[in-house]
Amino acid sequence: MNIYQRLAALPLFQGMSTYDLMQIASEVRLDFSTIGKGTDIVGSHATADRVVFVIAGCVRRLQSAYDGTYRLEEVIPAPCVLRPERLFGRTPYYLDTFVADADDTQLMVVSKDDIRDKLFAHPAFHLSYLNAVCSAVQVFDTRLWTRYPQTVLGRFLYFVGIRSLRPSGHKEVYIDMLTLARELVTTRRNVSAMLGALRDEGLISLKRGHIIIPHYEHLLMKIKRLPIEK
Repeated sequence: MNIYQRLAALPLFQGMSTYDLMQIASEVRLDFSTIGKGTDIVGSHATADRVVFVIAGCVRRLQSAYDGTYRLEEVIPAPCVLRPERLFGRTPYYLDTFVADADDTQLMVVSKDDIRDKLFAHPAFHLSYLNAVCSAVQVFDTRLWTRYPQTVLGRFLYFVGIRSLRPSGHKEVYIDMLTLARELVTTRRNVSAMLGALRDEGLISLKRGHIIIPHYEHLLMKIKRLPIEK
């Protein structure tokens, strides 16, 4: 795959003409690299001085509560761009950590200066960037004003979903039952019953202080058929 095909397949570059892509490839420094599974890409609270595009493979996102009582992890497949909305604004740093989750994960990195001074000069890229940032804000706004679910199961899905970047895929929550019960405004017994029912349906796996959701979208689709919606 040549450099133009690589760019055309990435978020923020899709829909651009071959001429625009040729110009970008000639005037913008595009740093390509291939890394192994478990390699750090972006660290929590690191300055957002670049934009990272994932060309191939997948990445694992990790973010912890401010008090350190629980952590969410999710797997995000390529192609994707890592938190472009963190590049500007009052707090231009990352809140989460990203690591490679597959061997031969391929990345492309563009500096903040090149994004601002060169790529924004291309209207198609600039508009795609604005759309990405606005979409992130709109999704957050919608979630914030969604009615809080009335069931324990609904609140659990809300708890995971509102902390995720994607409404699908593999997710893991590291949390003890007492903390989860407090977050869901219920008792530990109710949380245990809810998780046990999901496990029996094959929708999650449970370890001590560790909830594994292989396919969050499957959980959402099958949720109404479970006998714990009461």
